[in-house]
Formats: sequence, structure tokens, C-alpha cells
Amino acid sequence: MGNAVTETSVGTVQLRDDGIVHFVCADGAQLDADNTTELFTTYREVGGGGRHLVLSDIRGLRSSTPESRALATTPEATALHEAAGVIIGSKLTRMMGNLFMRMNKPAYPTRLFNDADAAVAWLLSVRELTRSEAS
Repeated sequence: MGNAVTETSVGTVQLRDDGIVHFVCADGAQLDADNTTELFTTYREVGGGGRHLVLSDIRGLRSSTPESRALATTPEATALHEAAGVIIGSKLTRMMGNLFMRMNKPAYPTRLFNDADAAVAWLLSVRELTRSEAS
């Protein structure tokens, strides 16, 4: 990945060579409404306009507020995400991911993964499916 890394208050964001916007959560980060809004702004800055495949590595996440989780399902978030692959690494992050998906039900495809390579493969398959449906 030769693209620049952008620092945020809760981790780093980088545009990968395959076009995936990759967020790596800092150890001990706590997502709230303000830094979730900051992340969305950074996704647009890093990835450009339109919808993005987003790979979120939340293994370092300590907590997220209900407001943060609710923002991930707003029309703004839906317009920003083509799909989201979320890398989890512990029972705690799996629980947070499952809670988010059950309670907030994002309007874009979202899946949890233990493995980054599997998440990337799934995201790229979503892109291919979207392109084949558009043609």
C-alpha cells in the first residue's frame, strides 16, 4: 500500500492500492459522535467522492457510544459506504460488532471477519457484484 496514511483522533485511514478505504482503530479508542463524524470526513478526503468499500480494523476499539453506532446508519453513512468489512479480534469486538448490526441495521452490506484477507476478498467480491449488476 503506497498511499499516504491520514491520522485521525481514533486511528489511521489509508486508501489502499485496490481502492479500499482502510481504517485501523487505535488501541483503546472510544468512538463517539464527534470522532465518527471525523472518520466520515476523512473517508471522503482519502477516498474521494462517491461510495467506498471500507475495511475497518476495530481490534483496538475499547467502546463505542450509541450515537456513534447510530451515525453509521444515517443517509450520509449509506451514501459513503458501498460495503463495510469489519475486522474483529476478540469476544468484546465481536460482541460490539454484532450489537451494532442487530440494533442499527446498516443499509449497506456489512460483515464481521477475524481475518483481514477474507474481509478484503469479500469487499472486492461486493464490488464485482455491484459492477456486474450495473452493466
